[in-house]
Amino acid sequence: MILFSLLVSLYLAVGNAALATASQPDTLAWLGSHLRGNLTLCAEFVQKKVMTALSRPLISKGRLIFLAGQGVLWRVMEPFPAKVLVKETEMIKSDEDGTARRLSYGQSPLFHALTQVFLSMFTGDLSRLETAFVVTPVQTGEDWRLTLSPNDPGFAKFISVIEVGGGRFVEELLISEPSGDKTMIEFINMDVDSCKLGEAEKATFAF
Repeated sequence: MILFSLLVSLYLAVGNAALATASQPDTLAWLGSHLRGNLTLCAEFVQKKVMTALSRPLISKGRLIFLAGQGVLWRVMEPFPAKVLVKETEMIKSDEDGTARRLSYGQSPLFHALTQVFLSMFTGDLSRLETAFVVTPVQTGEDWRLTLSPNDPGFAKFISVIEVGGGRFVEELLISEPSGDKTMIEFINMDVDSCKLGEAEKATFAF
């Protein structure tokens, strides 16, 4: 739910060089190949929204499912059930009673750019990140980190920097805003071998 609120609010309104084992283009090519190829991926996520106006972070937990060619489903379990399907051309929010709402990216380049981050990281197609961000990769063995700095002044009013890191999979994502607010997402129990969808999840992807 917090993730959905972050996306909708946006819709409405180098590391140490000695650590790098290859040049930036080579590192991006390696990482794209490293992340590409999973047709289905399941994970659990814990998201913390740290706001300067609040003394405690807002926390949500749930399950993430990536299906190649169909998008990324965020199924929020806590604190309030909700399902958010992020696709190439739109986002679909489904309530537990089955009611679905669609949001088009057409009138919000900022919103579209942010969703591309999620889709790019799970598909391994990192080249499209460079249309909206200055991308700085750092690779240390099998571990990696990307720093995404907005290259559009309008975008930079809402997002200061996005940092993504992991190993075999994407493991963490941090979105920092100029206000000082931060959204941190941790992915755990990543599974590509025995990932299975429930009937409700299959129905959501069918929208």
